[in-house]
Formats: sequence, C-alpha cells, structure tokens
Amino acid sequence: MRNANQPEQPLPAAKEVKEHLKEALSRISAFAHKNDCGNFGECFDRGINALTSSPSITGKGYSIFPEHYATPEHHQLINACQNAWVFGGMGSWNDVGFNDNEVHKQYEALSNELFDLINLALVVASNPLPRPSNRFGLASNGANRKW
Repeated sequence: MRNANQPEQPLPAAKEVKEHLKEALSRISAFAHKNDCGNFGECFDRGINALTSSPSITGKGYSIFPEHYATPEHHQLINACQNAWVFGGMGSWNDVGFNDNEVHKQYEALSNELFDLINLALVVASNPLPRPSNRFGLASNGANRKW
C-alpha cells in the first residue's frame, strides 16, 4: 500500500521486448546446444521460431486474445514465452548444473536474463491496449463526484 499513489510505469513497446527476447533466446539456445542440453535448446529454438513466424493457433500455438484484439507481435510474444518457458518442476532448466565454474556462471547469467525477459514479455503481451486514463476507463464530463 505504501506505493499505491505512485504513478504507473509505462510498459516498453512489444517490438522492443520481442527483439530483446529473440537475442536472449539465441544466446541461451547456442549455450544449451554447445553444452549438451539440446532438449532445452530445442525449447529455446521454438521460442525464437514463435517470434519470427506468423502467429498460429495450430500445434502448440495458443490463441489467447479474441481475433483482431492484439497485434501479431503480442501474439508472438505470448507464444514465444509458452514455448521457451523451461523453469520450475523436476527436470527443468533450473535443475541443470555444470562442473566448470565459468560455464556455470554463464548459465546463471543467461538464465537470469531469460527469466526476467519472459516475465516482462508476458506482462507486455497481456496488455496490448493503452490503459484507461481514469480508474474505470469511463468518459468523464468533469461533473462526476469521486466519493
């Protein structure tokens, strides 16, 4: 509640988040394939593919929004996040470890970046429309009382 009166921070543009997510997925995919984690590399590759192909509701593509509700970039972000999510649960990406300290540090850095970007991408993708200017998004003639 201490931050209740703080102004909302604007979200970055979907296009910008998409570019950053694609770069992060490319780096972590290369790392996974190089370090004998190809099954996870394939997840990251599917995420990249979701960002670069037309949004689809076939296969593992999911239609979250009603038709024409969000831009293709918003759909691509949602699909990429779903395809590239490898965190949590037994046998997940966060259970991987490496004996080489430098390789493990790289794994940690790439994983932290991906986790943060996927969570940001989900927030951006799930908010495709501008936020209303007042509490309920209703037009006001200035005479409405705030009780």
